Amino acid sequence: MVRIITDSSCNLTPQQAKELNIEVIPLNVTFEDDTVVQDGVDITNKEFFHRLAQCRHLPKTSQPSPEAFMRVFEDAHALGDETVAILIGSNLSGTFQCARMAAETVEYEDAYFVDTQSASIGLRLLLDRALELRSQGLSAAQIAQDLEQLKDRVRILLIANDLKNLHKGGRLSAAATIAGGALGIKPVLQLYKSKLGLAGKARGMPGALVAMFKLLEADQDGMDLSMPIYTAYSDSPAAAEPIRRYLTQNLKMAPERVPVCGIGAAIGTHVGTGACGIAFFVKESQE
Repeated sequence: MVRIITDSSCNLTPQQAKELNIEVIPLNVTFEDDTVVQDGVDITNKEFFHRLAQCRHLPKTSQPSPEAFMRVFEDAHALGDETVAILIGSNLSGTFQCARMAAETVEYEDAYFVDTQSASIGLRLLLDRALELRSQGLSAAQIAQDLEQLKDRVRILLIANDLKNLHKGGRLSAAATIAGGALGIKPVLQLYKSKLGLAGKARGMPGALVAMFKLLEADQDGMDLSMPIYTAYSDSPAAAEPIRRYLTQNLKMAPERVPVCGIGAAIGTHVGTGACGIAFFVKESQE
């Protein structure tokens, strides 16, 4: 059997993970009072953002312990299962290296690893692809090879309420933070091929949405509309609705092809409240 393992930055709920037969290893979030919670296990998204809004100091995120991965690999090894681990980009977290170290420690050789160069809904796009390939009977090695060829085509555009969390967490440069951090300005960020940077900005959320849509319009020849697209929000589902409406009305995509998901604690720590975004594949010719 092929097991699919990921981490909680993918924003799957426990129920979704169970239904899809995906094993999710939680990242950790430490609050200012030193309380440590496991993303998606000890705290719901709603509870997290309520607590985040009350924090004076930014929580800290950390990768899972090697033991969390070791338990999964030991169980898979005992049952003779193959594993493909599809994980948050190594430029964003040490989770990928942690997982590889865990497999080496327990001498489990049937594990294949995909550094997605992405997170959140970008990671979800690749997980969905892995599920499709597993259902077709492909091996863990074949699934990993396919994702390696596909991952460079994943692009995320994100509107953040502000950039202080991303900068404090070390995910965004000071220059980009200053450029997008003027009072009342909402930045549009891009995560593409491991690089997170400022793609646009505008005054207020309506202006930022227009800026995002202009970026999408400029990229329409590059967007692969035959592939899945995800939209996401942090604390308010309504934040993602304008993006979903743009996709279904302007780009004529069927509503069922534009799923919406909530951002969990690990990613939510860095993007903050009021965030929304879109993840899609670019066409092969745009690589």
